[in-house]
Amino acid sequence: MIGLQLAIATLIWSASTAWADRNQAISDRAAYPSARAAALDLAQKGNPEAAAAEFLRLSESQIKAEQKNNALFNAALCWQIAKRPAEAMEAARKISSPPFSTACQMELLARSAKWGELLTLSASEDFKTWPDRLISNAYLNRAKAHQAKGDTDAAKADLILARESTVSTRQKAKIATLLGSM
Repeated sequence: MIGLQLAIATLIWSASTAWADRNQAISDRAAYPSARAAALDLAQKGNPEAAAAEFLRLSESQIKAEQKNNALFNAALCWQIAKRPAEAMEAARKISSPPFSTACQMELLARSAKWGELLTLSASEDFKTWPDRLISNAYLNRAKAHQAKGDTDAAKADLILARESTVSTRQKAKIATLLGSM
């Protein structure tokens, strides 16, 4: 009889824990936009370390995978602004989407002018298979790396692909300027 009572109590506890976890996940997802805005505010006010810590905290909460990836991407950029490149790369590598993780790492390498590492990282990437919103920046960052390494033809080819991969007039203007300077 006691065994049956324990089994029932365990089932009730498991169900209530699952319900609480579900409710916490819903709460975390609902709070994400305001928490993200607060973290961005910290970064804009010149406190990138606190912003990075807040983005990491957000990434560990029960939010959607895309929100976690976005929080980790922002944490990586904040760590880089705080001149903590190891933490920046660590956050970028935690991103669960391989294209998004690689795009973040490429952005960090481009901002640090680590052109050889960027070219090595992107050498086997087929950007055309990536989500549309990542493609143009990937080509653009690789084009900058090619240009820095003196390979103008490869840089031009990637800039043309970057231009074809975006609908942003701002991005197209930036690419036109780069193409015009070659």
